[in-house]
Amino acid sequence: MSLKINYNSILENYNKEIQSKLRGFNTDYDYLKYWVPSPDTVESIYNLIVNFRECGINDVSLEFNENFLNNENIKSILNLKNEVGELEYKISDKKIVFNIKIDGEKFDLIKSEISDKNQKKKEESYVNKLDLKFRKNLFSDEFVKILNTQNINYEKNLFENTDNIIKIKKNFYENQITFFINKNQFELKGINVVETNSINVESNLIYKFINLYKPFAINLPFREVLDHSVIYFFHNYFPLNKKNHGIFHYENYGVAFQKFREILKEVYNDINLENDSLNLKVNNFYQKISESWKQKKIEDKEKITNEIILKFCENEEIEKKSICLKKIENDFKIILDVNDEIRKSNIFQKNYILMLENFFKKNCDFRIELFLGEKRDNNKLRL
Repeated sequence: MSLKINYNSILENYNKEIQSKLRGFNTDYDYLKYWVPSPDTVESIYNLIVNFRECGINDVSLEFNENFLNNENIKSILNLKNEVGELEYKISDKKIVFNIKIDGEKFDLIKSEISDKNQKKKEESYVNKLDLKFRKNLFSDEFVKILNTQNINYEKNLFENTDNIIKIKKNFYENQITFFINKNQFELKGINVVETNSINVESNLIYKFINLYKPFAINLPFREVLDHSVIYFFHNYFPLNKKNHGIFHYENYGVAFQKFREILKEVYNDINLENDSLNLKVNNFYQKISESWKQKKIEDKEKITNEIILKFCENEEIEKKSICLKKIENDFKIILDVNDEIRKSNIFQKNYILMLENFFKKNCDFRIELFLGEKRDNNKLRL
């Protein structure tokens, strides 16, 4: 006899229990004890089928509520037939029903082969990374294009009072870099690049990079320069909403970035050794909120905040009342009330709150942070 299960019911029950139980969700049935839903619906269904097989259940009727699956989901689920056995679907009483008959021998064999292939891919990937480390260019082709298309200011740093400045020189491949650091606040006040060979300035990529990088480091405490300047530099030229190839990490855009990070660490250590400064050992720097935002009346802040939330909801085609302003604290802390659909979406689908926070940073103030209003914990064990 075929086992009948409504996927939406077990998913809803899991999400409900995860808020009220410490552990052990969907424990009424053995085949659900170890099932954990995935944000990827198809992967989640495959994991469910694995649980069926491990519990000796080979004939299942799995139904979904209307409009829960799109055509692409249905096609991907049907493609699991090659790994599972028999898999058909029909529409009955406004529900999509998949009839699954697991071929145990075939399923176990393919599952084992997939596991072996994944392990082999991991090993090959590791070997390739080791090999690539010695074959990287100074800068990736993608980054060279950026260097060659930017208008770069080549001004040198001039200081009237050099008594208050620490100068530290380092060699960066064929260039000599001088870091100018304030003795009192240990802020980076300037960087000069001097070529040590006859390469033409315009074609010297290192020279171009340093001058393009300067705005993300000047006038910041050197510990902040070490920790975040390269990250902010990349965030500016390779924004997250743009498709980037491979893992987004500065070392993947040229071996020069790895070398430059090592130079920053050397300068940081040199300052510490010479000055034994506690100011440098802990990064207490955090970007301040703009004066223009701080000086606004609370009514104006609330009006601007509501306008930004409304604009975001329109852009993302979500219900306007699903995200509401609750209050603003300490100028930068915006507390929101959101409906259950948005809360669940943050876990299993799009993280709308994180997207909205980035929207605020672009359209209001970089320092803005979003928080969800408190939700009562109904777990009796913690009350």
